Amino acid sequence: MGQENKNQQQLDKKERIPEPQNRPATSEPARVGAFVHFIWAAAVVAIFAILAIWVLPLLLAEKVGRDTAGAGREILVRGFEAIAEACKTTVVAHNIYSQTLGQLDQTRKLVVHTQDVDIDFNLERPERKFREMIPWGKATVRLKVMGNRVQFYVPLDELSEKNFVYDRRNHRLTIEVPKLKIDRDLVKVQSDPAKIFEEKNGSWMPFGPDVEQLSLEARSQLENKVILAANNTLVWGEARRAAQKTLEHFFSLMRNSLADNVELQIYLP
Repeated sequence: MGQENKNQQQLDKKERIPEPQNRPATSEPARVGAFVHFIWAAAVVAIFAILAIWVLPLLLAEKVGRDTAGAGREILVRGFEAIAEACKTTVVAHNIYSQTLGQLDQTRKLVVHTQDVDIDFNLERPERKFREMIPWGKATVRLKVMGNRVQFYVPLDELSEKNFVYDRRNHRLTIEVPKLKIDRDLVKVQSDPAKIFEEKNGSWMPFGPDVEQLSLEARSQLENKVILAANNTLVWGEARRAAQKTLEHFFSLMRNSLADNVELQIYLP
């Protein structure tokens, strides 16, 4: 009996010991490690992509901007150097330069537009007596003058070689022309009586204001009134358009002497 019990206990013990299982070796830790490395690699690639797409272009743009700003004074040249670079050859540039200066010396005022102007205005003079206490009548004059004339001109005597600017980058020669002006020396006031209409009303009081004297005063203001009437937006706009065409014709010889890839621009402020 004792021997049987001992054998039974040994059998029970063997049953409790698990038998080794023939399972294949797992690679779970290796898979996790590879996945982590993949994530890090993707993150690094993404960072470099962001730098390449956003940061690097900004840095390049800033560098180009600094280079352009530093070279700005070299892009634009003035004077004879500007004409020499814009023309086909240096010989042509010398000829054009001397001819242009000769034209400027001969044409001090380049008349670009003539404008007819009509004026119509009133002038009155009231008078008071006895220490300005009592009204003593009023004289009035109305003048209507048709067919007055003014001229607009470009003062070429103010143009010098510094007004010629060549843009090397855009291949453009710019002529900076002085401002357009009204020629006050050549204002024509109408003298034909058939085109001058005047109304005069004297004072009803004896020894009141002199209407004839007021008429002379009104006539002395005609020139200023003509200039004032011509000095409006519509007339200036028409004068500027005419000036642009006249200047294009004036500098046509220079335009024809420029290199094929050079553009001529006339800037009228």
